[in-house]
Amino acid sequence: MDEPLAEPDVEDQIKDLFTSGRAVYAPEGGGWELDGAVEHVIDGWLTRFVLRAPHGEEPPREVSLFHGVDDLAGELWDHEVRNLLRLRMLGHPALPEIVDGRFDKTNRVAFIMTRKVGGPLAEQDWADVREWVGRYPVVAFEQFSLLVDALSQLHGTRIVHRNLTLGAIRLAMEPSRPERAALALTRFELSALLKNLLHHVAGPGDHRSQGVRELFLAPPTDVPPARHLAYLAPETHPSLLGKVRVRRLDHGSTDVFGLGVLGWELFLGAVTELLPEECTAVDRAPEERLPEALAALHTAMRRALTTTTGVPRRLREVLVDMLDPSPSGRISSFDAAATLQRHWTEITLSFTPVEQHDEKPRLLAFMPEKSVQTVYENRGWTDHRPDTPEGCRELQTFLEDELRQAQLVHSPSGAQGFVHGDSPQSQAEAEWALIGNQAVWFCAFHYDEAITGRRRKVHKDTLVIKYLVDKRYADDLLTAWPRRSIGKVDLVPFWVGQTLDKGGEQRPSWEELTKAVVTERAVDHQGSQKLLRSYRFMLEYQGVALRARQYPYVLARSEEGDAIVLTQDHERDRRWLHGDPLLTSYAQPGRRPPLGDFARQLLTENEWARVTLVEDRTGRDGHPTDPYFGGRAVEARLKVRLDADSVQIQPLNGRQVPERGWLRPDEDRGTEIQLRREARGLDSLAHKPGLVRILDAPEAIELRNRGVTSRDQSELRGKGQTIVSNMLRFHPFYALQGPPGTGKSTVVAKALRDFLEMEHGSRVLVSAQSNDALDQLAEKILKELRPRIEDRSLLALRELSLSQEREEARSPVRQLTAADIVDDLVKHIVRRVELGCEGAPGEDEKRLMKRWADLAGDTKLELIERVKSGADIVFATCSIAGKLSEEVSDPSDMFDWVIIEEAAKAWPTEVVMPLVRGVRWTLVGDYQQLGPHRAQDMQSFLEGLAAHEHDRIQAHFANQDAYLDHLHMFRRFFEGHDPRRTASARRPVDVLVTQFRMHPDIAAPFARAFYPDAGPTGTFLTSDPFIDQIHGRTEPPYVTNAPLVWLDTARHDGCRDTPYWGNEGEAELIDDLVARLGLAHRTDPGGLVVITPYRKQAGILEAKGLRGRVHTVHSFQGGEAEVVIVSLVRSAVRGEGTRRNIGHTAQPEVVNVMLSRARQLLVVVGDLAHFEQYGGADWGTVIQAFRDSGVIVDAVTEDITGGRRAVLPPQRDETSEDAAGAMAAEDAGE
Repeated sequence: MDEPLAEPDVEDQIKDLFTSGRAVYAPEGGGWELDGAVEHVIDGWLTRFVLRAPHGEEPPREVSLFHGVDDLAGELWDHEVRNLLRLRMLGHPALPEIVDGRFDKTNRVAFIMTRKVGGPLAEQDWADVREWVGRYPVVAFEQFSLLVDALSQLHGTRIVHRNLTLGAIRLAMEPSRPERAALALTRFELSALLKNLLHHVAGPGDHRSQGVRELFLAPPTDVPPARHLAYLAPETHPSLLGKVRVRRLDHGSTDVFGLGVLGWELFLGAVTELLPEECTAVDRAPEERLPEALAALHTAMRRALTTTTGVPRRLREVLVDMLDPSPSGRISSFDAAATLQRHWTEITLSFTPVEQHDEKPRLLAFMPEKSVQTVYENRGWTDHRPDTPEGCRELQTFLEDELRQAQLVHSPSGAQGFVHGDSPQSQAEAEWALIGNQAVWFCAFHYDEAITGRRRKVHKDTLVIKYLVDKRYADDLLTAWPRRSIGKVDLVPFWVGQTLDKGGEQRPSWEELTKAVVTERAVDHQGSQKLLRSYRFMLEYQGVALRARQYPYVLARSEEGDAIVLTQDHERDRRWLHGDPLLTSYAQPGRRPPLGDFARQLLTENEWARVTLVEDRTGRDGHPTDPYFGGRAVEARLKVRLDADSVQIQPLNGRQVPERGWLRPDEDRGTEIQLRREARGLDSLAHKPGLVRILDAPEAIELRNRGVTSRDQSELRGKGQTIVSNMLRFHPFYALQGPPGTGKSTVVAKALRDFLEMEHGSRVLVSAQSNDALDQLAEKILKELRPRIEDRSLLALRELSLSQEREEARSPVRQLTAADIVDDLVKHIVRRVELGCEGAPGEDEKRLMKRWADLAGDTKLELIERVKSGADIVFATCSIAGKLSEEVSDPSDMFDWVIIEEAAKAWPTEVVMPLVRGVRWTLVGDYQQLGPHRAQDMQSFLEGLAAHEHDRIQAHFANQDAYLDHLHMFRRFFEGHDPRRTASARRPVDVLVTQFRMHPDIAAPFARAFYPDAGPTGTFLTSDPFIDQIHGRTEPPYVTNAPLVWLDTARHDGCRDTPYWGNEGEAELIDDLVARLGLAHRTDPGGLVVITPYRKQAGILEAKGLRGRVHTVHSFQGGEAEVVIVSLVRSAVRGEGTRRNIGHTAQPEVVNVMLSRARQLLVVVGDLAHFEQYGGADWGTVIQAFRDSGVIVDAVTEDITGGRRAVLPPQRDETSEDAAGAMAAEDAGE
């Protein structure tokens, strides 16, 4: 190891790096300002100091600067920054937040910069601290519990602090609001440092050994030595106070002891004041007697705990267990946190002053009508309907018992994601959650409402219970901080439309409690607030779009047989729509057709369309409530539209159709579940400020390059090797844009393989919006990892929904479901047992082995759960990733890396579901291809809100630019980025610029149109030189030597479009073309694909004998085939503008996907003049590329009318000609 730097050299280095006007890492506007003295933690190896921004516009930063990064310090920095980045993503209020970090080879330094929180607790006058604890004991207990919980999460993420003394705790306090004081753990740079140094010291004589001991033994300024040494756990004494060399000092229980001493001092007092004799003995003890003196001090501390009456019994018990002298007998951080959580109410009530017990109870209202479905019918918690007098009294009694020891927490998104139905606004307002014995009850403040619907007054003295969810589905809220016990409450019934009876008494306000549980931890950054606001609107918009597909009906008449006629109930529909201004705005005639026309749309998409019917639940006030589709529903098949308002149905499950009810498409059931998961994910995101900031303004820290590159360099041409390296180095965020055919899946697979080889024990979640995209990437990953999977050293799992058949996944992947893995494991055990029995020496051994094999078969369910919790790689769609959160109760059980494929195609609210499950993220996609589904609809909806008078709707209209900007989340990462620039810490994004899929001529149209460049080729996208071979086909003659063909139907009278949209003539041309290409009988999926933008045309094409080989554009993103034929369909002029004449083929992303799927031959069938005239600039560029690089053929005469007549010279090589002939013969089925 190199010699350490002298202090003057260190200070010069700080100046050069941070504080001078030209400092390497100075912020804009000048260098940082040094705040206070530089602390030389280990002379020449590690220094610590505080920096302030030159103009004070940012909070101060604490910097840990490592020197000599070529050796020990470099390894420490790499390890430490990973730990701190992981902590940042946990978003825990008692853990530090890393804001920057660098590894600087030139200056041989590395640094970590964290957000400075408050000041050292050791510098506080302990009398002031004790006064704060005495005035706000519940706050102090809450903050101590947060420290214990933070330590539990640290240990859960395999991080040990190792030096948890008074100097490692910070206190942040606002002078004007002492009740909001916060404690936090700091100084984690010592974690990896001490582990490494303690493992490498050569003994007491090593020149670093004394420095390490001083780190432990030297007390903070003004802290008496005995008080500091009291924080050292007994198991550390032999190495720190004696001459014993230790190889391991990373027990999590050592941290627990230090935190237990802090709890002792917080709730009893300074140890030097309460135990002066024992502390004096420690101060006076010679070195060899110091462990004995400390043992006596610790014994006295435990004795004082058992005799004090000023600390609640449950808290005393936990502190005694934390101070157990034996590491093996000491309580774990996880158990300590769980115990404090379990006895939270009892402990906090013990701290409540006696005079507060005499206050009048707060008022809590419940809604009997709303409780009929949730409490009485669904859960059976009352014997009578709550909307009857006896049922109302029974419900009140039940709630009194249920909420006797309830705790109040804040839910930032209200009840969204926890309950279904009702308006998103109403759900969002229910942000105060009461944690009861069996359920979590969401409440909102009571308000008076004018006849116009405007709110006149909010009553802060009354909370109204609006929703509930079973506790097993609310893990996030069960672990939420801060929280308060609600104490005594009076429960009163509240009927909508009537005045609430408060009993004529003045009641205490709820505000004291609600303000105490609101935390600023989630979001404090303006950009982050905008992002969350945009995401919440997207969720609200999707919810409104889903609700608008629900229709109130009345049963009109029964027809012959079992067919029934339903008619839309317009009066009930009108009153329901007007209950939510956003729903009113959405449900305009052009967007929400009458029931009969809506049924026709469903039948157009699926002739076997089904609907779900439920009974109407209109309240006594006559105002319709949102239907509940989770109860006794009737399934029915849509038969026919009778008129605009009426439809004929056929019940399927034998149940009676309600005379007054609600109808929705059966397929919307899955969408509802999806939105609830998205809402849960968004709620989790709101508690992860680090992730929110990264999504708003991506940045990363560049970790050290370990020199690991993919060993398959021949497969990583172009920028592939650099991309793999960058993907592994930039932490915690990296985004990769992969234009068509650039091999983004390949580089992801290689990087993932290298990551798992470097980071043993790490877990990875691979996600995508669709199953197809996910399985395509999974196949490539499995190919890379096949040897490790087969030898069982790595476990890969494919998660599917319970209702989804395994056969829906692509074949190599479907064998990786948990059930299949366990079945294979049991078979493997049985085979091993059979082999073992053959060589067993006796019958007893054979019986024992057979018993073990039988046991494996009997514990399949337990094995399935272990597979799910222990898999190294989990493949799950975004929606299923949201389900994973419901199954995991430990919030620290995070994935080490989350990779999302086709991230540009998903709504941000979908992407959030897998993101919140990880601490490091890589997003892969291409924003020039298909974006979020129906994004254009949201834009049109927002543009139409200009004239709306409601304040809430006006706010949405004002924010539309931000909403639309954040909707295209993936595109935002690349705005202003030069595709040829490589990723940096400030811009951790890369673009693949070489395509390997298709002949260069096929790439020309979409590359010039959507990946433009000012260079001679018109695009930054280049083609790999090894893919310029011609397909070799010669029939029809116009495809000879032509990879790129436009079959122009402009003069073909039979090729005219029909509404909704189809083109029989194009279908016949394509059917004939497929036969002449020799592909009519070729069934392999990679041989031929026909793509069309329209479902109707897809059906026409399939009827021609192409079933299984026809795809819509949206269903084939990510796919490829040797030959692709595109049917454009549209040909007629139907008004002004691009959209009216070529439909959604005017969307650039649709055009891009259509034209980029072929490897060897692309044939576009359509009216060239029509698309050239009405298609806009993008189609103009595409058609010009066809003229420059392709062949344009008259569909009537088959004459070549444009383009290059001979793209390449005829192939002269006889071997190649023979091979081409053989391929054509094979395609023809000869």
